[in-house]
Amino acid sequence: MHILGIDASAANHPYWMEMLASNPSTRYLTKSSTGDVYLGLDSSGNSVKLNSLGALQWQKTNAITLAGTAVDSSDNLYTVGNASGPTPHLVKSDSSGTILWQRKVTSAVSYSAVGTDSSGNVYAGTTE
Repeated sequence: MHILGIDASAANHPYWMEMLASNPSTRYLTKSSTGDVYLGLDSSGNSVKLNSLGALQWQKTNAITLAGTAVDSSDNLYTVGNASGPTPHLVKSDSSGTILWQRKVTSAVSYSAVGTDSSGNVYAGTTE
């Protein structure tokens, strides 16, 4: 998989490109306020952080099947997905990829989207 950074102020010319793996399936891509890029590479919970120049910062594996992500104003990463079967989970990680907390959501649905607001609230949603 190739990830491409485009400079919109320079006639949309690419300014970096990174090859991460030969054949992963991207589950999400989220950009932070500092220009860092977070990727979910496949459904097995593999997450990657690239800095604003496209250099790999870290790669982590969570114990959830990734479905969606969001970054808050403090550059904390929120991922939503399912752990071992249809059990929904919400995970908060800091910008270094360290898990700060993980919550099991008591619900019969599988959440596929997550978002935050300026007050620090976290929202998870589904199309079911």
